[in-house]
Amino acid sequence: MRSPDTSFVMMPSTILLVSLFCVTSVLSAPALQVIGLRGSVDDASERCKRSADVFGYYYTEINLSEYGRTTDEVKNEVKLAMIKKTVENSDSEYVLILDSHLSVLLGQPNDLLQAADNLKADYIYIAGDAKLGDEDPKPESIFHGLFARTKLLNEAIPKPPSVLSEDYVQSYLDAIRAKKGTTLMDTSSAFFQQIYNNASNIQIRFEHDRGYLQNILTDTVPVVAVANNDHEAKRRLNSLSNYLTRSWSPETSCQACDEDKIDLDKLKPSEYPVVMLSVFIVRPTPFLQPFFDRLSKLDYPKNRIHLTTFCAISEHQKLVDEFIDKHGSEYISVTELNPTDHKDQDQAFLHAAALCLDKPDCANLFYVEGTVQFTWPGTLKHLVSTNRSIVAPLMTRYNVFWSTFWGDIAEDGSYKRSDDYFEIVERRKRGLWKVPLVGSTFILSRWALSEISSDYLEEAFFYLSLTSTTTKKNVFMYVDNREQFGRLTNPTSYSLTHLHNDLWQLFDNPVVSVHSNKNR
Repeated sequence: MRSPDTSFVMMPSTILLVSLFCVTSVLSAPALQVIGLRGSVDDASERCKRSADVFGYYYTEINLSEYGRTTDEVKNEVKLAMIKKTVENSDSEYVLILDSHLSVLLGQPNDLLQAADNLKADYIYIAGDAKLGDEDPKPESIFHGLFARTKLLNEAIPKPPSVLSEDYVQSYLDAIRAKKGTTLMDTSSAFFQQIYNNASNIQIRFEHDRGYLQNILTDTVPVVAVANNDHEAKRRLNSLSNYLTRSWSPETSCQACDEDKIDLDKLKPSEYPVVMLSVFIVRPTPFLQPFFDRLSKLDYPKNRIHLTTFCAISEHQKLVDEFIDKHGSEYISVTELNPTDHKDQDQAFLHAAALCLDKPDCANLFYVEGTVQFTWPGTLKHLVSTNRSIVAPLMTRYNVFWSTFWGDIAEDGSYKRSDDYFEIVERRKRGLWKVPLVGSTFILSRWALSEISSDYLEEAFFYLSLTSTTTKKNVFMYVDNREQFGRLTNPTSYSLTHLHNDLWQLFDNPVVSVHSNKNR
């Protein structure tokens, strides 16, 4: 710290010079304006916005939600007219147009401008299919990825007619061909990296605290990642983005984990978000007595919890009733879902979701199956604090890698292991990881419940239904492996035909067996 007697004195002329410099810096427009086309706000559009914030872009969203939930539901002529309105009022020399639901910025503005300068083109379009080589831009290319000189683009886009039609977009494409300026379809991924399900040509590299992509086939480092608009490609981008935009790196570990975190320690227990605890017993399950004991000991005020139960196994109903008799009065409300009223697990879950949404105070639904043994009482408090759309605590079965999430999904909807699955399960990498599927137990935000309930896609089994729906609606699923939450019991060999059924589980569930006996 500089002492008062040696403090620096700024001369008047210096003050004037600095003042003029500051005013000029404030008034001068950024060289690049990024325009994100957006329907309704969702996790994907917020990810794109975050990537712009992390790297310091001048970012503008065009809100198209009155025309469609996502941009692909909006007519091309409407999107083009909105772009025209934005670029004609832009003072930036360059403009980048992206679909915010499908895109992530990978580097700083200077990196992006340098990549564009290297390509020596006035218009750079994302390539639809690299196998086709250079070609004229298609209408969808305009809205999924376009870098251009703002002045040229503004001149090329005609003034919108009083009645918009597809001819308006074609008139723009004709103008591009007729007017001055060079056009490039980026088939080498030097600027845009299009993400497909099969992304074996893409590798993640790290530079200090930042992850980036390298295309090993073309030996290029793209500055923008754009997913193809299908479920497989969107899930692939979700997985890659775990390591991008300063989210996680080997040097810093998880950088994004505490973003938007709810600090419950600063709240009174009476101010905690209200949760609906939904207990589902959907198969013959061992050790339900310790399951309910541990559930009752979760460190979260029961007067901030609504309880719902669904028991599809009649032999287990007695334990459910005993739990409700003992603790039911401690919860805000108790609702039992009758299995005869629901044809499957999907319908029972949607009923529980509706119950939460019908209660104005219900902020989250905590879904818990009977196979989940919470050994850490702070689990629910921790999951609420993450403030994400859907989060599953990482839990595994004894001595196997069966866990509460999948790292990838095959094209036929079956299980597929991701490259980082073992590292996450073994906690060699710790953080909050976007994953394609979660199961057994997870917490859902009110927004996520609303999105899922409004357009539910029923698939072969419940978890896959949830995955298809959330992928379509851009609701992100996470698994959290920063804490030791507990274990999953293995119900595979469990039978209800013995006098003491749990005693037969010594080998398949030894940890739970020993723990339960010690507590008797």
